[in-house]
Order: sequence, then C-alpha cells, then structure tokens
Amino acid sequence: MDMKKFLTATGVAFVATFVWGFLFHGLFLGPNYYATNATTFVQSETPSLWLFVGQLVQSALLVYVWSRVMRSFSAGVKGGVTFGILAHLLIMVPGAMYNHLFINGFPYALSWWWVFGGLILGAIQGAIAGALYKPSMAARTA
Repeated sequence: MDMKKFLTATGVAFVATFVWGFLFHGLFLGPNYYATNATTFVQSETPSLWLFVGQLVQSALLVYVWSRVMRSFSAGVKGGVTFGILAHLLIMVPGAMYNHLFINGFPYALSWWWVFGGLILGAIQGAIAGALYKPSMAARTA
C-alpha cells in the first residue's frame, strides 16, 4: 500500500466528509431534527471529539478498502464513485433503516433522507479515493 497516497486520500475524504456532514445534517436536515422531536435530537454546544474520530476512521476505511478493490472497478473517479455508492449502500440501508425502530421519536422518513445523504457522501468519498489513490504504473503492468 502506498502510504502517501493513502494518507492524502484519507485526509481529503475526511475534510469532505466533515463539510458534507455540516451541510447535510446541520443546514439541510438540522431544522427537521428539532421540529419533529426536540427531545430525541439533543446536542451539546460543542461537537464531540468522537464525531471527528468516527469520520476519520470511516474515511480511512473507505480509502483502505478502495486500495484493495480498485482494480475491480473502472479507473479513476468513475470507478471510485461506483465503489463509494456501493459501499455506502451496504452501510446506510441497514444502518439507517432501523433507526425509527430503536430510537424513540425517530421519523421513518428521516431514515430515507439519511440513506440518500449517505449515497451522496459515498459518491463524494469514492470520487476522492478514485482521483487520489490510483495504482502505480508497476502495479498496472503486473
């Protein structure tokens, strides 16, 4: 594994994940969280360190898996987008669709919005991984 490519792609994917999370959950869905059930969606004034750790780990895992399977997809951004969408589909559908069953007051429709947002995030992260983590010339000919 090319550590420089891995760290670069992970860092850029992490920043994109953080920005997408702020835009999607903070600005787009934020008012819906509190309008539906203010007691379910309680957040402190300062974001938890674990939010950043989780986003960093998720970004690193996506780039790592991409580095292992990238030869199974189209080269570059196109293959990365396909991979990212498939990876997030695998994660988001089971993860988000059960929230309304286990979290009191969690609206079912919001689960679908989370799936939709996750697929967009997957496309963004996959595009980054595809653009920044490409096989070396020696690996392509081997």
